[in-house]
Amino acid sequence: FKFYLSNIKLTTDNNTTYSVPDGYYLIDAASTSSWAINLTNVPSGHYTSATFLIGVDSARNVSGSQTGALDPANGMFWTWSTGYIMAKLEGNSPQSTAAQNNVTYHIGGFTGVNSALRTASVNFGSTHAIVSSTANPQVNIVADASEFFKTPNTLSIATTSFQMSVNATSKAIADNYSDMLKFVSVQN
Repeated sequence: FKFYLSNIKLTTDNNTTYSVPDGYYLIDAASTSSWAINLTNVPSGHYTSATFLIGVDSARNVSGSQTGALDPANGMFWTWSTGYIMAKLEGNSPQSTAAQNNVTYHIGGFTGVNSALRTASVNFGSTHAIVSSTANPQVNIVADASEFFKTPNTLSIATTSFQMSVNATSKAIADNYSDMLKFVSVQN
């Protein structure tokens, strides 16, 4: 289970917004070091929510070879069809009719009606993330991979165990995972 987060925006209690510059993060369930995103130079304030782009924006999709989280060596780039894989879910299921019960979902596409780019927001509830010159809070958010399969579109592994192209099915899966990020807590 891997996905990109980018274009992070933080909103304060007085509705000012801070956009994190040039932030592209690859979250990989198999690599605990990718589970934490450390933001630096965030202005002081009481932050109440965060907004993310799940995926890699169109500007970076057409920018040629890149490094860091966007390095094609990370296995999140379609070399046969230019563009990043926004989210990937692979594994096995007894429900799968594919060879060895494989399940493969590589969801990409950054333009047109079947774009997989999705904006997600998390509200911190009554708790604020208080940033100051001496305080750097930790906001805990979880990603629920089961969202690939539900709401607003029901996806059955028995019917669809393989998806690796830009089409209506990949769009439906992206619509589903658009709400996979859930707020847990703030540690000030």
